[in-house]
Amino acid sequence: MKRPNSLPLHGTTYIPIFAGILAGLYFVSLHPISGSLGGLFFFVTGWALPTVVNFLFSGWLVSLLRIRIWVRIVCFLLISLVLGVGASTPFIVKAITNVRPATFVVYRPVSDERVKSFDLFLEKRPFVISDPLSPSIVIGSDEGCMCMYFSTNAAQAYDIQIEKRIAEHIGNAISQFNYSQFPDKLPGKVHLSIRLTPSSNQVNLINLTVDVLDGTEKTATFEQHDIPFEPLIDQRASFWETKLSNGYFWRNSTALFLRDNVWTTVLRPYLSYIPDKAVTEFLKQAFH
Repeated sequence: MKRPNSLPLHGTTYIPIFAGILAGLYFVSLHPISGSLGGLFFFVTGWALPTVVNFLFSGWLVSLLRIRIWVRIVCFLLISLVLGVGASTPFIVKAITNVRPATFVVYRPVSDERVKSFDLFLEKRPFVISDPLSPSIVIGSDEGCMCMYFSTNAAQAYDIQIEKRIAEHIGNAISQFNYSQFPDKLPGKVHLSIRLTPSSNQVNLINLTVDVLDGTEKTATFEQHDIPFEPLIDQRASFWETKLSNGYFWRNSTALFLRDNVWTTVLRPYLSYIPDKAVTEFLKQAFH
């Protein structure tokens, strides 16, 4: 039986060139040198370009193989997946080999009637992403100055995701309030303390502790150890006042291009560091 041929070379030769041009447009339009016109182009197309380049390059590689069409489709998906999550592989491996199961202790439950208002105690802590696929830096924009800037990916921050789950369970909004500075406020309030502290086991690992306090009494504690995190080299890497010209443009933009695509978006919920079952059980026992 005759082996299937690859696609005609004259039809695929220009695919990597076109993919390279699109990749170049991504960086050029994001760079401050392109001005407002480049910014507009990036605003419209920037979210899709990494995925389009991924698909084009994967399709070109598959077109070079002399295999059946259904095998070619499988290879396309596998190559595209590897290209899509490849830059996140070190963080995925670290998550698999380091993150320990969560534990919690409930000394006594807090009644729902007590949780009429809920304050959050914030400590100065490292910025930790809640999964190995999300980049720690994203693109922010300001309509006032008509400019873009690098910003920490707060939407995927570990503590923010934990806070969101607690607020959804309790049904009340959580206000940020440093009760350590106002001890007279403690007796009549229920408080939530979220702490992220360096692990003693390895560099770039973090321990999470969530304490529930009814006044001054600790009623429950939730802990998870050895969560990987990406240290920001410098605060300026994600400081809006420096906009995109902060000395980290190529580092930040390359990380975004490699780690912000359809594969990371689809797989992100399945690779979260957050143990949802343990969090749910903890909340059920800590509040009822």
